[in-house]
Amino acid sequence: VIVDCSPVGIGESPENDKLVLYPNPAENYFAFNQPVIQLQIRSITGKLIQNIPQVTGAQQAIDITNFQSGIYLVETHT
Repeated sequence: VIVDCSPVGIGESPENDKLVLYPNPAENYFAFNQPVIQLQIRSITGKLIQNIPQVTGAQQAIDITNFQSGIYLVETHT
């Protein structure tokens, strides 16, 4: 019997490759440490709140001043 105990899956990315959303928690805006192509913000129940199909340089800080207080999920495409 041969048993292979090597790990399965995707290896860890180097620390500088990780996408970071900041500040967290956010009050008026949030931004990313790297460029993002597309962005969707959803409520905790999954309802689409905002879709930004193309995030440009001017939009790197995402304005959330009109959002109600709560927990939101952010989906990105890089």
